[in-house]
Amino acid sequence: MPDPASHEAGRIQRRRPVRAMLLYTAMTVALSGTVHAVDKDWESCFAERLQWWSLQPVSKPQPPSVKEIRWPRNEVDQFILASLEEKV
Repeated sequence: MPDPASHEAGRIQRRRPVRAMLLYTAMTVALSGTVHAVDKDWESCFAERLQWWSLQPVSKPQPPSVKEIRWPRNEVDQFILASLEEKV
């Protein structure tokens, strides 16, 4: 005879992703005022979310070249200086 406690734990584990998705969708609609995830089926919504930058593999971009080569101390500084040089 299966253990009722383990059966209940398994049922709760299976519900967690669905509850999280529903909560996320409700929060998104409440904060943005638009309904975009509610109208779509799960597969298309999931495929769209796979394109989010936060779900992409980590990469190491090449630092941009800058005019003032003495100012940057590291690669992050090169990105900052390149952005500042664009504005000038």
